[in-house]
Amino acid sequence: MAESTLRRHLAALVEAGLVARRDSANGKRYAHRNRAGELVTAYGFDLRPLLVRAAEIAETAAALEAEAEAMARARTALVLKLRDATKLAAYADPEGRAAGIEPRLMPIRRALRRRLTLADLAEMARTLDLVLGDIRRTLALRAAEMDGTVGRIERHHTESKTESSDLEGGHACGKTSGEAEKDCRNIGGESPDEKANRPSPNRAEPDEARPEELASLEINDNQRPAPTLPLGLVLKACPDLEPYAPEIRNWRDLTAAASRLRGMMGITPSAWEEAKAEMGAETASVALAAILQRFASIRNPGGYLRALTRRASEGAFSPTPMIMALLAETREAA
Repeated sequence: MAESTLRRHLAALVEAGLVARRDSANGKRYAHRNRAGELVTAYGFDLRPLLVRAAEIAETAAALEAEAEAMARARTALVLKLRDATKLAAYADPEGRAAGIEPRLMPIRRALRRRLTLADLAEMARTLDLVLGDIRRTLALRAAEMDGTVGRIERHHTESKTESSDLEGGHACGKTSGEAEKDCRNIGGESPDEKANRPSPNRAEPDEARPEELASLEINDNQRPAPTLPLGLVLKACPDLEPYAPEIRNWRDLTAAASRLRGMMGITPSAWEEAKAEMGAETASVALAAILQRFASIRNPGGYLRALTRRASEGAFSPTPMIMALLAETREAA
């Protein structure tokens, strides 16, 4: 180390009160001792302030470490929210409906390149919450419009089917009643492989959801914030939920359905409770629904859920990428 650098660091330690400088008349370091050999006077650098302030230094170091950890967790949470907002805005914007979202996200992206305080991160998190709320409203509007379109198509299909039955004497497409009945049973059927890999709703599960688990839903509902995803988007991305829970109207219904399904999927009660404790009941239910949708390709659903729980405990998990990936697969398949 260069002498000038050493002098600069020593001066900083003296200014901070961690080291005391005791200069002699000639500027040298030496000590005076009495005839018994005991130290009387010493010149140079005195390290006793470090000993006196040891407890204070330890407390300050612990506080700085806690602040750094809080900063890291807040920054990670903000990045996850920003990613969720970006993905949801891209999904909600096929016709330019969310065109005003991107200009609200750009300042946050630029700000993340700088050194930020906890107050800055909290303010940007509030901004992202507002953006996500706007995106959810846009998606809800799209869903309502799509429901209206589907309703009109279904009414038209029903009227057409009635007229066709009247004209053909009840035999669709000229088929016999037995053939038509067989075709109706095959509509929406699954392949043998899919049936083998799907958890059966009629199968007796070894560790069925206990009453205390269902009762704990109310306790966990308010422990964590609800997912940034709209419930309708989750149900659209995970259609395999429908055979087990055909009427899911709110997050509580989804959580109750997930609590029933986890035993069928081979997920232990401890893994499920840990997931709810770390993620929140709603987010854990979304994760379980995504695992169910890919049940055939996940060898160990319980281990997969535990891995997601570990990421959630570190503040590094959001279910949005899983749901958006499932939606992308659905669009590609269509």
